[in-house]
Amino acid sequence: LNLRNNRVSVLFSGVFQGLAELQTLDLGGNNLRHLTAQSLQGLPKLRRLYLDRNRLLEVSSTVFAPVQATLGVLDLRANNLQYISQWLRKPPPFRNLSSLYDLKLQAQQPYGLKMLPHYFFQGLVRLQQLSLSQNMLRSIPPDVFEDLGQLRSLALADSSNGLHDLPDGIFRNLGNLRFLDLENAGLHSLTLEVFGNLSRLQVLHLARNELKTFNDSVASRLSSLRYLDLRKCPLSCTCDNMWLQGWLNNSRVQVVYPYNYTCGSQHNAYI
Repeated sequence: LNLRNNRVSVLFSGVFQGLAELQTLDLGGNNLRHLTAQSLQGLPKLRRLYLDRNRLLEVSSTVFAPVQATLGVLDLRANNLQYISQWLRKPPPFRNLSSLYDLKLQAQQPYGLKMLPHYFFQGLVRLQQLSLSQNMLRSIPPDVFEDLGQLRSLALADSSNGLHDLPDGIFRNLGNLRFLDLENAGLHSLTLEVFGNLSRLQVLHLARNELKTFNDSVASRLSSLRYLDLRKCPLSCTCDNMWLQGWLNNSRVQVVYPYNYTCGSQHNAYI
């Protein structure tokens, strides 16, 4: 059922009764501000729900209760979700969506999510793809990804509004992660406390960060890495980076445009 790009602002109770076989519901591009516990009743087989580009101010676990057993894809990008505290007033919104494997939360309006509350993704034990890009995050607690042991793809690009560095242990349970996008995330350093457990990571985007060094101990722990983007990072010409030239030339990692890497503020190529 495709209701995209209309002017729907209210979902009345029981509006979807009788659609017991419906698997995909597209409500993107409408004017929805609030959803209630009755909004999605009557959809026992719903697998894909698109709510992108609405005006939703919040989401709660009660809203998704009627579809929690079957929902696999949830698109909430470009809504008006915001959190001003690291502590939730209500239970985590996705805690009962144990079948969800794809969650999109990027580009919340007008200025992004700003911060993620503690245990925000609790219960998403089968989630494989999570997008949080374009959200100008100021704070991420170390326990926020605690339940995401099956996660394979995580996007945090363009979230550099004062985020600076990630907290120690934030990826400690993401041993299955294959793809990590941290482009323009405001990072100043790479540490084992953050990246040391990502032994299955294959693709790492780090372009446009404030990295002056690429930690060799971190590189040695990223044993499955095959693709690395360090463009427009102010890598310094110091002893800390001496190992990098040989590693880039000899490793099995595909490095994006290494001949364009510059030495800090200088214009000469690093390699």
